[in-house]
Amino acid sequence: MSALDQPIERVNYFNGQRLVAADFRADQDYQMTVRRKLYSVLYSVGIVQGLEVSKHPTDAHKVIVAPGVALDFLGREIILLDAAEVQAAGTPTSNPAAIFGNYLVISYAEQRVSAITDGCDAGGGACGGNLSWGAATRIRAEPRLEFTDTFPSARSGLIVLAQVELKAGCTVGEIASGVRRYAVAAKPPTTRPIALEGEKDIDQRNPKTLYFHIDGGVPNFVTLYLRSDAFSSLYYTELGQHTHDIQLNTDDTILTLMHTHTASSGDTDEAPDHTHNYLVDGGETTGGIDVNDQQVVGRTNTDQSAILPAGKHSHKLVGLTLDQSLQNSPHHHAVNGTTKASGATDLGAHTGGKALSYVNKLTVFYDGQDITAAILTQITGAYPSWTGITQLGDINNPNDPLVAKSNGTGGTGAINLDQLGLDFSPGQHSLTFQVTDTSGGQIQYNLYVG
Repeated sequence: MSALDQPIERVNYFNGQRLVAADFRADQDYQMTVRRKLYSVLYSVGIVQGLEVSKHPTDAHKVIVAPGVALDFLGREIILLDAAEVQAAGTPTSNPAAIFGNYLVISYAEQRVSAITDGCDAGGGACGGNLSWGAATRIRAEPRLEFTDTFPSARSGLIVLAQVELKAGCTVGEIASGVRRYAVAAKPPTTRPIALEGEKDIDQRNPKTLYFHIDGGVPNFVTLYLRSDAFSSLYYTELGQHTHDIQLNTDDTILTLMHTHTASSGDTDEAPDHTHNYLVDGGETTGGIDVNDQQVVGRTNTDQSAILPAGKHSHKLVGLTLDQSLQNSPHHHAVNGTTKASGATDLGAHTGGKALSYVNKLTVFYDGQDITAAILTQITGAYPSWTGITQLGDINNPNDPLVAKSNGTGGTGAINLDQLGLDFSPGQHSLTFQVTDTSGGQIQYNLYVG
């Protein structure tokens, strides 16, 4: 009941009761309210009988509306007892196929009539003045007929009877009756059928919420099927922000690091004038080399030395092999550090555990209410494969009945949600599937409402 509606009340009569006008109005309101509420539920808005529109036989500017009955959206009876003449009004057109507006409509209306005055008029005597009172004695329900330029909505209270063509000078042309809407018996509320199918990879941070709307009435059945499958490996191609710690030690073994360098040719730097020191014969610290033993032809020494000063010269280097000092030198290198961050900047990667596989201990919510235990009670009593099962999904059970098998078996079978005492009134509802541990996997669902 809205804030504008009044409670449905009637008078409780008893002997000796003093009745006033408000009591009788209460009885009238009760009868009308109940009847109109019933009409608005049992019948649609429109014409019940009669109310046909025709040209006036003598006045080209008027139409005639035949007696008849219609119902508006409040269930009020619009009753025209006698044929009525209506002055045409609207937009003239020269093309009968294009009539703009000019809708003749009928609506509920009432007025108070037959006013009277009652009481006494003391004329300034002992009664102290004019004490007369009174009001209209009747409320007459008489419908209103008028033209409108737009097609009215059902909740406007206006019932369309015809669309009237107006020629030049506002004379009546064609009368289109195809716009009339007739009241018909309302059908019993029927739920609009729903069939939803899908799949979702979930984990403890990413539940799946399935929203659906019930329309047309309370459904006869709401059936849910659930299966579990492996988590999609595609997700592992998308990594969140992460770093790699580097703690690398090479093996403490002999490394093959020995190598040589060979110089194929080259010259030494040119040296200036110089002499060479020498040892004397027999290791003496004085004296010189025996000239007679080291005689140089064509050269005469003035002293006892056999080594003459050397002039500026260089030496040719050919086939020089460099040192092999790293041979057989075991050692290792310690490498420590952290790579730069990569991936999404606001989400950490899944680390420290195995890749997600199947859901474990799946929880199901309907409109925020945990219905997991009720589902288990129903399916463990209905399907032999679920006998003794205490949770939806068990990664430690190789024969988990929730897992979809390649041969087409697996899953919960039909879960009759309508048998769990849940509210399936028209409107939006939701089913949420989630896990609370570190497991994760794919949930496949089918939902049927009808």
